[in-house]
Parts: sequence; structure tokens; C-alpha cells
Amino acid sequence: MSFFGEQTRVQQANTAVQQAHDSIFGGGGQSSTDEKNIESLPALEYSSKMIESVLPRLAALCVENLKKIDSEQNFKFLVSCVICQNNGTGLHKGSACLWNADTDSSIVVRFENPELICLSTVFAIHL
Repeated sequence: MSFFGEQTRVQQANTAVQQAHDSIFGGGGQSSTDEKNIESLPALEYSSKMIESVLPRLAALCVENLKKIDSEQNFKFLVSCVICQNNGTGLHKGSACLWNADTDSSIVVRFENPELICLSTVFAIHL
């Protein structure tokens, strides 16, 4: 069975990735999984220089959080994050994979605050 084959795992993964988003970007964001405002840290303001340091940290934190869910260590995780300024411009993202559809899967988690939009795509590949 794929990592995201059970609704419980999908919810756990969404929460794990959203926690990474909140940790890096701060509060005040809305996610695709929870439309409530999160008031923890002040919201991180968008700047092109900030992206260079934030993207590797965000992707690594997502993988770290996801590994905690996979207690049997049966999956590899690949996380791809896209960040853009929230100024009304469009964002289009696509991906394609050659994999075993019975065991491998993916999800996309969205984070948005007044300053930025982040889409994190998680690929779970069975070992």
C-alpha cells in the first residue's frame, strides 16, 4: 500500500508539512488543510534574499517531520517547495514521475500568508 493510501496518513503528513511551514514562515498563514489563522510567530516577510536560505531549511524540516510518521522506515521522501510573493501573480507547478502506483504516492500542501505563497510537494517512494 502507498504511504498516502490511508486518510490518517494523509492527515498526518499534511500536519507534519504544515508544522514545517509554520516553523519557518511564522504565524498568520492559511493552509490547504486548516483554514484557521495560526498565531505563533510573526509572519515572515517575503524577500528574494530570504528565499535562498529558507528553501533548503524548509525542505529538510519537511523530510525530518515526515520521517517521524514512517516508523517502519519503508519510504523515501522527496520534498519540492515553491515559494512566490503573494502579489496577485499566477503560479503554476507541475510534476511527473515514473513509479509504482501501488506503493508510491504524492501530496501537495499549500501555505499562504499576506506576504507569500508556498506549495510543498511530497513524494513518498517505497523502498
